[in-house]
Amino acid sequence: MEDRLAQAVAFARGHIGPVSAASILLLSVLMLALDITGFWGLAVHPLGPSPWWGLLTIVPGCLLVAVRPRWPFATLVLGAVLFVVDLVSFGTVGQLFIINDLIYNATSRLSPRGRRRMIALLIALTAVTLTIVGSATGDARSVVLAGLVAFALLGTPIWWATNVRQAQELAELHEQRADDAARLAALREHEAVREERERMARDLHDVIAGHLSAVALRSEAALAREPHEEKDRAALAAVREASVRSLDEMRSMILLLRSGAEPVAAAPRLEGVADLLTQATASGLQVTWDAEPLPALPAAVDQAAARIVQESLVNAAKHAAGGEVDVRLRSRGGELAIEVASRGGRATDAGGAGLGLLTMRERAEALGGRFSAGPDDHGWTVRADLPAVVRA
Repeated sequence: MEDRLAQAVAFARGHIGPVSAASILLLSVLMLALDITGFWGLAVHPLGPSPWWGLLTIVPGCLLVAVRPRWPFATLVLGAVLFVVDLVSFGTVGQLFIINDLIYNATSRLSPRGRRRMIALLIALTAVTLTIVGSATGDARSVVLAGLVAFALLGTPIWWATNVRQAQELAELHEQRADDAARLAALREHEAVREERERMARDLHDVIAGHLSAVALRSEAALAREPHEEKDRAALAAVREASVRSLDEMRSMILLLRSGAEPVAAAPRLEGVADLLTQATASGLQVTWDAEPLPALPAAVDQAAARIVQESLVNAAKHAAGGEVDVRLRSRGGELAIEVASRGGRATDAGGAGLGLLTMRERAEALGGRFSAGPDDHGWTVRADLPAVVRA
């Protein structure tokens, strides 16, 4: 039943002109059958007293209503002519429905300036009506009554259409502002991701440059002295180690550069995590650090881990001031597992657009790792699994 009703409503909306015309014709026939006609206007009944002569203006008027969605202003002009003809001949109620429908339809299509012109035209027509009635009757009461009737009959659809149209324009304006805000938020997120990738790429660039410099210095020193098997082998081993590390870091940077990043600023490393803990403690957090001895990590993994720990501590200080935070780092199965769990503290309304979580996720996934963050039974937990070796 509900589906049929929804289908009927959808059909009516899609065929509003014919549906309105059929409804007006049905009401008009009912009025004529009850002989409700000739009680307003001049209604001279030139063709005889039968009320059914009113169909001569009702039927063409309903045809105009049926096609009004396509030609709103042409149908209004023709409808006004029919209205005047009916006014001086039959005085049918159906013609009032028709002219009101045509006025509403045309007004709703107009711009604000056009609607003001329509109101001015209404005032002019009311003034003409008052002049004609005053000249014909000479009765002030008749003039006032005619003016009120004319303004009510013609002004109501204009007022209604104006209010509906203004509400639609306001809704469209709010929708445009919402779209603009969504686009701005997307641009901010994109900019945050780009800046984070740039930091990673710059840090990797510095690390690789350091390794290559070490290769150059070791090889230069070996070539500058007399051949010595033990020292030469040690130099070659150091050169090989620095070269392998450089290749690992290069693979990491290639992954980042595939995303179109350009290096600009450096990022922190795990070796500086003591400073992060000091800052977090100074902000009021109670931080517990639990980290196993970690293997040598590629720079991308190292700085990603430091960033995730840093951002997690910042979020805990912002949203759970004075709480307890446990930071755990484990090396298992060729992965670096990071867990930052916060609990307790004072809930604060620190705002934010969620870009911190976005950049942490971006860092982890850019290296082929996994990231998750969300509430649990005790508070909020951030988890990240990063590969200990980055492969292109």
